[in-house]
Parts: sequence; structure tokens; C-alpha cells
Amino acid sequence: MVVTRRAEAELRKGEKDPIVYLYTKLAVDHFRELKGYIERSNPKN
Repeated sequence: MVVTRRAEAELRKGEKDPIVYLYTKLAVDHFRELKGYIERSNPKN
């Protein structure tokens, strides 16, 4: 998932700034959960 990969790169880059780190981590976790939810909702894909 492109958005997650970009967010993970930002997460590593933003580790110096705890606020950026926190919000990027939340975004990464959110996209992972969303992707998992979509995959569970559409088992055919």
C-alpha cells in the first residue's frame, strides 16, 4: 500500500520530532487497520 509505505518513510524521517512521530504512527496504524478491514470485507480479492 503506497500510502502506508510513504507514511512509514515519514515515520523514520520524523523520529527527531515526537509530534510528527506520533501523528505519523497513528496514520500508519490507521491505514493498516483500514486495509485489513477492506481485505476481510472482500474475501474474494
